[in-house]
Amino acid sequence: LGSCVTWASSQSYVYFAAAFGGLGAAADVSVGRLLATPLLLLWTSYANVLRPHGVRAMADESAATVHRLARRSLLFVIGCSAAYAAVLLLVLPFVEHGLFGDKFANLHVIALLWVAYSMLTGLTTVAASLLRSALRFRQVFALQSLCSVAALVLLALSRSLPGAAAQILALVLAEVISVALLWQALSQLIRTKAFPEHAVASP
Repeated sequence: LGSCVTWASSQSYVYFAAAFGGLGAAADVSVGRLLATPLLLLWTSYANVLRPHGVRAMADESAATVHRLARRSLLFVIGCSAAYAAVLLLVLPFVEHGLFGDKFANLHVIALLWVAYSMLTGLTTVAASLLRSALRFRQVFALQSLCSVAALVLLALSRSLPGAAAQILALVLAEVISVALLWQALSQLIRTKAFPEHAVASP
């Protein structure tokens, strides 16, 4: 349920962009997201690899291992995002002129905002995956629901700002809230070692 709520709120940007800026604005923000999609797919794959390791560490009641997994995952997400942003900046002139034919204004700004959003999404994915490994499904759902409401409010407020990038900026701010709440919950879990007694490591 938490994943469904997050997906719904993260996809709502296109409707706000179309409603307040027309189809042109919706196209601008959508093409920027397209350029950052590889990162979003990477986090999904990484979460599938991370989750069994998290479950095994919690079954062993090893807070140090969980902390190490969280720290390495954080560095992995930030490092991959920085490298991707650098590559994107190098190839963006060709993409902007050769692929899209200069049809989209301020594409570099929109693309980099999406990369920032994708990095934050990676951080929330890591925290949520480790919390789910500890069977904290209800807590993750509650926090993601709260952040989805914040995203919708910020998207509604963004209509007063000019430019298609305002909707992406609203999502970035909402994701900052999500990162703060989920990582605080994960930090508390590691600190208190409140791992489920019936956790079973994946084979």
